[in-house]
Amino acid sequence: MADKYYGTIMVNVSGVELLIVNLKSLKPLERVKKDINLGDDVYQDKPVKFESVAKVAEALTGFVQILNDYGVENYSLFGSSALSQTINADFIADQLLIHTGLTIRWLSISEEVYYRNQEISVQLHKQRKANPNTVYLVGITSGNTSITQFDNAKFITSVNFSLGPIKIAEDLQSLRETAPNSIGVLNDYIDSKLNDFYIGKPSSFVQDKAPTKIILLGSAAS
Repeated sequence: MADKYYGTIMVNVSGVELLIVNLKSLKPLERVKKDINLGDDVYQDKPVKFESVAKVAEALTGFVQILNDYGVENYSLFGSSALSQTINADFIADQLLIHTGLTIRWLSISEEVYYRNQEISVQLHKQRKANPNTVYLVGITSGNTSITQFDNAKFITSVNFSLGPIKIAEDLQSLRETAPNSIGVLNDYIDSKLNDFYIGKPSSFVQDKAPTKIILLGSAAS
């Protein structure tokens, strides 16, 4: 039983989530989520409140009990890149260790995109007959946007941009103080970032008439 299942716990600015997977079938066995709003503090450059950290610790304690009920001994706790950049990230990690015995591993943006792409790649491979030759995965979080290309269910390339609802709002506020046409400047900035995705690709890339699919992934702020 212990070797059959694996548990992953993720803490981000919107809450905590537990996923237990059957390693033989790679199918989810249990998924539990607890919504806890940490974003108001994180995106205002404020330390996360002690009360909020206590709620996270309480949720983790419940998740560990679920893991024990299933007999899962192999599990890990991860923290999102956005939460890792908060002022009191070290305090959060210490409190979670003290109250739950779990050591949090902070993920980088690249790691978050990598793990997500791995999951999508598996799904595309299973459904490759139903998918066109080229699939683009556009992932949008609060502060970042990633574009990933799959050809015939195989990973080709991935690019990350510091573009997301929260990030764009911050940039727009700054531009309004310095640029008379802030919206136009911001649009040009976004276009320049997205055009970087085509650098080095043949001219036929944009004009390719082969069937393509675009999968848009939106998520709660990470």
